[in-house]
Amino acid sequence: MRLILDTVINNSDLPLVDPAMQLVRPSALAVYDMLSNKDKSGNTTLGFSGTFSAEGAVLDTVDRVINTNVIEQDEISILICCNLVQRAGVAFSVVSNMTPATAPFLGFRNISTTSDSGTLAVATGLASPNQAVTITSQLIGAWTSRVLRIKNSEVSTITRSGTVTQAALTNRAKNVAVPIYVNALDASVAAGVKTGTTGTVGLFAAYSEYLSDSDAIGLMNISAQIMADRGVTLP
Repeated sequence: MRLILDTVINNSDLPLVDPAMQLVRPSALAVYDMLSNKDKSGNTTLGFSGTFSAEGAVLDTVDRVINTNVIEQDEISILICCNLVQRAGVAFSVVSNMTPATAPFLGFRNISTTSDSGTLAVATGLASPNQAVTITSQLIGAWTSRVLRIKNSEVSTITRSGTVTQAALTNRAKNVAVPIYVNALDASVAAGVKTGTTGTVGLFAAYSEYLSDSDAIGLMNISAQIMADRGVTLP
C-alpha cells in the first residue's frame, strides 16, 4: 500500500529516489516512466512485452502494443512524452481506445492521418452526421511533450509553452470496455486504425481529472526535467 500525502517537505538535502514520482497526484490512474512495466501510482501494470532503453519504451515495430490498462473516465487527462517516426501517407495510432471499426464509435484516438496530420478525435456515439469531434494534435516527428484533456463538454490539448487547441463537445461516447493503448492496438480489438509506428515513448501518465492549464504545464515541466536526465531535450 502507498500513501500519497498532499504536503511539501522543503529540504534540498533529501535525495529524490524516483524522479517519476513527481508525476503522481491524487487523481493519477497510472504513471509510467517507461523504463519498466511498473506503475508509479501503484494502481496497475503496463502491458508491454518489448524492451526498454535508457530513454524509454522502444517501439521496434509498427505492431508493438503498449496497453496502459487505463480505462477512460468522465474527465481524463493524458500526459505523453514521445519520439515517433512519421509513416508518410499511412494512418497510424498514437494513443487510442476508439472502437469499433465503423460508426457509431466509442472512445477517442490521437492518430496520424494519411495526409500526415495529427488529430485527436472524440467519439459522439452517433452514426451520422457527426461521428466524432476532431482537433489538431500532432505528436510525430521529434521528441514531443503534450497533455490531452477530455470531459463531457470539451476536448483540448495543451503544449508545454501553453498553446491550447480545443473544441466543444455536445455528445460524447466513452469507451469503458477497452483500455487506452499507446501505439498499436491489440489484435483482438476491432478498430479502424490499429497499427502504430516506430520510435520511443519516454513517459505516460493518466489522471481522472481535466487538468488546469497551469497543472498541465507543471507536469510537462517535470517531464522535461526527467527526460533531460536521460539526455533528451523536450521543447
